[in-house]
Amino acid sequence: MPNFYFAYGSNMSAQQMALRCPGAKPHGVAVLPGWEFIINQIGAAALRPSAAGQMYGVLWQCTARHLADLDRYEGVAQQVYQRQHLRLSTLRTGSSVMATVYVATDQLAGAAPVPGYVEHAILPGAREFTLPQTYIDELSTWLPGGSAYPDPSVRRTSTYRFGKKKPRKFTGWGGQK
Repeated sequence: MPNFYFAYGSNMSAQQMALRCPGAKPHGVAVLPGWEFIINQIGAAALRPSAAGQMYGVLWQCTARHLADLDRYEGVAQQVYQRQHLRLSTLRTGSSVMATVYVATDQLAGAAPVPGYVEHAILPGAREFTLPQTYIDELSTWLPGGSAYPDPSVRRTSTYRFGKKKPRKFTGWGGQK
């Protein structure tokens, strides 16, 4: 039985996954009902329960090694994210699938995302895998000036994920521009 992983943030990008989990295969677009996308207090993509919510993302077929690597990237040992197994459905066939989903321990919408994170890390993956346009529009509300974008003067409550107190410009995966 394959290990499925549901990516809803920067790991929707095939380029990002090729760096983090070489050999992982995209399985298609999936929908996770009862959850909503947010940028949390550390400025990272997160999801939280929402009765009316519905999230889209990319379902990846992974190995146990890939999931162990993702645990490290997602800060599971530091309790930044925790691994959960949730039921979702594939958009193409509507079949029900259990998948690993990384759920942030911080589920409060908070500080502004790292500059460039939404526009250069999240939205390209959403477009690459052709998530529904209405959902891409919803993700775009987290861009500066968007309706979900928080007051930029609010500072992150944690610097763990990004390593600096000052926001840094997103420069691409592996330092690439």
